[in-house]
Amino acid sequence: MKTRNINKRILRIVIPVVLIAGIIIGSAIAIYATRVADTEIDKIEPVEEGFAVDVKEAENVSGYEIQYSDSPDFDDGSTETIDTTEKHIQQDNLDSGKKYYVRARAYRDEKIATRHSSWSTSKEVITKKKIPLKKIIADPAESEIYIGDSIQINVTLEPADTSFKQIKYSTSDSAVATVTDTGTVKGVKEGTATITISVADTDKTANCVITVKKPYVATTGIKITNKKDLSVETGGTITMTASVLPQDATDQNVVWTVDDDTKATISSDGVLKALRPTECVEVTATTEDKKFSQTYKLKITKNKGYLNKSML
Repeated sequence: MKTRNINKRILRIVIPVVLIAGIIIGSAIAIYATRVADTEIDKIEPVEEGFAVDVKEAENVSGYEIQYSDSPDFDDGSTETIDTTEKHIQQDNLDSGKKYYVRARAYRDEKIATRHSSWSTSKEVITKKKIPLKKIIADPAESEIYIGDSIQINVTLEPADTSFKQIKYSTSDSAVATVTDTGTVKGVKEGTATITISVADTDKTANCVITVKKPYVATTGIKITNKKDLSVETGGTITMTASVLPQDATDQNVVWTVDDDTKATISSDGVLKALRPTECVEVTATTEDKKFSQTYKLKITKNKGYLNKSML
């Protein structure tokens, strides 16, 4: 009987202890189960006026918060928080050449509330400064093209590693020449247009002057258009005329010559001056490319006051 009573007393002590221990362990397990896994900054790199950061992946989380500040204490007045589901982010539009402190933590959205992990150890980063654009070079600086033809403007930025690379093109007269966003110029009609090249967020510009011409039309012949059997008195002048064929030939220039400059002379615009009487002076009209010519025989007569040696 005495032993049985002792066992009963032991059971009355042990059972409550076991129950309490179970409650404590269960609570600990529950707390651990609801704890949000920590994260940390794997890598941080400076970029122009900003930084790029990679955070370590945490299991069973909804996302990450990344804080940056110019204060190591992350004062409220200078601290910004980025909420993201990505492990890699880039923050731009910060002060150039400035030191920032960056830290991260994970979070998990739950029915009752959002739970957070502890903040990671902060890391420092100094943003890069932008490299100014010094010069824009357009190649070619001027060019001639035919209607319907195109030309590509090649642009060089100096220095090559400038931070400003957004090139823009515009034309002074789209009725003469158009230009695409990539710098391809097309001739529309005869005339001259200036293509201006600029770069966003800078005051630098360069120009390319485009002269648009009609498409080249080859010469096929030439015809003197003066009436037949003309004559001119000694000392007089006559204007010779000619047409280059076809009428829309690109080169309409006519070269005039005479076979004997003691009989007559002729100017570049076809004005012939008779020097002495002759039955025939040959006047020739030639195309600029010298491929085609035509000859006209002109008679020079005496004028009323003309004397020769036999009359003296």
